[in-house]
Amino acid sequence: MRNIEHPEIKLVVFDWAGTTVDFASTAPVAAMARSFLERGIEISSAQIRAPMGLGKKDHLRALLAIPEIANRWFAKYGQMANEADLQEIYDRYQQIQMESLENHGELLPHVLEITADLRQRKIALATTSGYFRKAMTRVAEIAREQGYSPDAIYCPDDFPAGRPEPWMIFRAMEQFRIYPSYQVLKVGDTIPDIAEGKNAGVWTAAVFSTSNEIGYSWQEFQSLSPEMQQTRIASARCILESGRPDGLLLSLAELPAFIDKLNQQMSLGMRPS
Repeated sequence: MRNIEHPEIKLVVFDWAGTTVDFASTAPVAAMARSFLERGIEISSAQIRAPMGLGKKDHLRALLAIPEIANRWFAKYGQMANEADLQEIYDRYQQIQMESLENHGELLPHVLEITADLRQRKIALATTSGYFRKAMTRVAEIAREQGYSPDAIYCPDDFPAGRPEPWMIFRAMEQFRIYPSYQVLKVGDTIPDIAEGKNAGVWTAAVFSTSNEIGYSWQEFQSLSPEMQQTRIASARCILESGRPDGLLLSLAELPAFIDKLNQQMSLGMRPS
């Protein structure tokens, strides 16, 4: 390992939906619900959101393992869902998801200004996602049209496994030749995001006011009373805090100050927990 006299953050690895685009990760929810409903199985938005952050095939597998959903499947088909069933649902999900991506690509607040700040600091900018590669290619094009273009993008289908395993972050570290791992920060909005960062041995931060844990689309959230909005934000913070990230950020606007804090902590010998 290199002897680094003045360690500082050199690479930030963002999540995608719920962190930099697509408020509350709404894009996968409707697509997954429809892919199950077409098989005669109704599932709720809350059930779909529970495993959010996993690679999408692993996400669907996790849904099939929920006892209530597993029991509905058994009642309808007389047997538990198998890998062939999972593959059929996943294939249909991919088709539905590609049809709806155009409506879920808006950048979240502060993304462009934070990107400019990172580039000024000469910090590399990467993204890991739960999206399959074809979907990620399209949403990246939509983001690029709005001025957001990470230096590298990684998807679960390019690796042996997606989150919470650390391989996508390791590939980013390899690509940008940045090590030790304490010079890397993972920023996301789900528990699997935090776990991915911890498994890679990097710093972690969770953004909670735009996260999957909000549980509503932007339009639905805006229709809530101010009191209910604050309740949802507080609930999202509490859920993400349970993953023990190194930092909790109300929004990406707080990221530069958090990076400054990490740099100061590292100068005192502190390392990711």
